[in-house]
Amino acid sequence: MYDLEADRSELNDLSEAHSERAKEMAKKWEVWAIEAKAKPWPWNRNKKSSFSNKKTFTLEHNANLGQNQAPMIAKKAFEMEVQMGKHGEGVLVAQGGDTHGWVLFVKNNILHFSLSLGGKVETIKANEKLREKDGKVFAKLNAAGMVELFAGKRKIGNGKVSSLVNEMPIDGLQVGRDEGGTVGEYNDVFAFDGKIEKVRIKIK
Repeated sequence: MYDLEADRSELNDLSEAHSERAKEMAKKWEVWAIEAKAKPWPWNRNKKSSFSNKKTFTLEHNANLGQNQAPMIAKKAFEMEVQMGKHGEGVLVAQGGDTHGWVLFVKNNILHFSLSLGGKVETIKANEKLREKDGKVFAKLNAAGMVELFAGKRKIGNGKVSSLVNEMPIDGLQVGRDEGGTVGEYNDVFAFDGKIEKVRIKIK
């Protein structure tokens, strides 16, 4: 903390002399930095992680979880089930952004699962279109990077990605759209124009 009018070169640190004011200013900056997503990474390395330790999540259409409430997916295998009341196009569920994250979406009536791995997008897509009676779709990512896609009990696609998501995404999780930085190769939030009844996510 410096008096810039008297000490433009910032040679005299006043934080010890005004410790309470310095602490108050630091708290205000941290609140702003979290909201603006401007905190350096890693930050407070020695502090206990505040990420969620839940292993299963049940969510509805338009659910929106912040980073601390979203599934902890860093270096984790996971799977998801989406129950649809009405078919459509768009994002079923997405977590993260264009640096780290994952998304399950429908485009041209084909189910896609994408990972953003350090800014590189890798996508596994179904080899057949969804049928009108396909009310549930599933995606599974195992520890070896193998991805399987299902419509009901019918396997409709599989493939391998180069790795799991290595870091917990800064952006949170949304059901029915992808806000913030987009994970997959589509424009804007790519909101789902059908109806999502329920999403279940399980961390392995």
